Amino acid sequence: MRHIHRTLSTALSSVEKYGNVVRNVAKLVDPPRVPMPSYLSVEQARGLLKTAKAARLYALYATVLSFGLCLGEGLGIAWPDIDFITGRFNIHQALQRIDIKLYPDWGGLQLVEPKGGYSTRIVTLPAVAILALRRRQAIQDEERRWPGSRWRNEWYLAFTTKLGTLLDERNVLRKFQNLLALAGLPKMRRREHKGNQQIARTQLGHFHPASLRPPTRGHERRLLRKWMLFWRRLLPMLLPSPIRLR
Repeated sequence: MRHIHRTLSTALSSVEKYGNVVRNVAKLVDPPRVPMPSYLSVEQARGLLKTAKAARLYALYATVLSFGLCLGEGLGIAWPDIDFITGRFNIHQALQRIDIKLYPDWGGLQLVEPKGGYSTRIVTLPAVAILALRRRQAIQDEERRWPGSRWRNEWYLAFTTKLGTLLDERNVLRKFQNLLALAGLPKMRRREHKGNQQIARTQLGHFHPASLRPPTRGHERRLLRKWMLFWRRLLPMLLPSPIRLR
């Protein structure tokens, strides 16, 4: 709602400047107040992972909480993107549901670039995530034997159903909410603009030294790039044109 109010106010200000309206009525209305999100503390997240130790998707929760990933980025993790020897992890895709009504040809669950490609980054896996992912790889190898030819995992994703098909973000979130209840923690709201990122704000990178933890929040890099691009375009207009010597 705040975004809609800001967009409408900006549009009316432009119309008011050209004299098409007498007053920008959007400025007379206070924008709606957004309640502050509640994030898990490190102690709460550790307790949650202890509760989820036997869960099938434990590795997903541990990885997402370790880096502050979007849930879609966690579901988009593929085995070729993980180097267990060096502990490096390439984050370059996210699993997202595309509205099939708007895009009939390619709607449904698809792998997309995270946040328009600005969140692509390479991070170092903490020990808790490495152990969890190795365990998840062994579980998936065991699960692959039962379906036989019915196994589907063309994208080599780390987190799938027991038949290798794609996991729906909504179903995963529902299971996560159940784990929160088992751990005695309150439910977490879905963020309106990029649902489910509240799951990922705990930063369990504290399991290894904070000084060694690389910058993993892609939105910070995206803002930095936008700011640099802004000044790159603005500076030539502010600086005087160079004097040409004949």
